[in-house]
Amino acid sequence: MNHTQLNAFHAVANAGGFTLAAKALGLSQACHYPASKSIRKRV
Repeated sequence: MNHTQLNAFHAVANAGGFTLAAKALGLSQACHYPASKSIRKRV
């Protein structure tokens, strides 16, 4: 797991969803989703 993936996972956990996490990170949901999807495969 790299820093970007960990940051994405943390943002989703704190925000409670992809849309709010993406907004908190200043990204579109489409940009944020692949990093989080990769983490979910590992967990």
